[in-house]
Amino acid sequence: MDALPPLIAGKLPEVRALCEKYHVKRLGVFGSVAKGTFDPERSDIDFVVEFDEDPTNTRYGWGGRLLAILSDLENVFGRKVDVVERRAIENPYFHQVLALTERPVYERTRAA
Repeated sequence: MDALPPLIAGKLPEVRALCEKYHVKRLGVFGSVAKGTFDPERSDIDFVVEFDEDPTNTRYGWGGRLLAILSDLENVFGRKVDVVERRAIENPYFHQVLALTERPVYERTRAA
């Protein structure tokens, strides 16, 4: 796998800290950033997230974690961010697109 896009790599410490804060199991980027067609003037950043299975280990709960990490990622990158939760994806075409284009950003290697 190629190196992370510079836009993501430059903010990796902040992104990792957010992943730990919100009990993220895996975080990936897809869309224009992953494909190399990102337009700094118009593009947003598309993330796919997988949280711990147990939302009781955090004060945010399922929906709260998604909204909170979205807001914090927007603050880190200074632009609009979209975040989709992997387990909520039902469209098989979307699964296929992710399989082909997703670039891993964070994966927890130990229990939090």
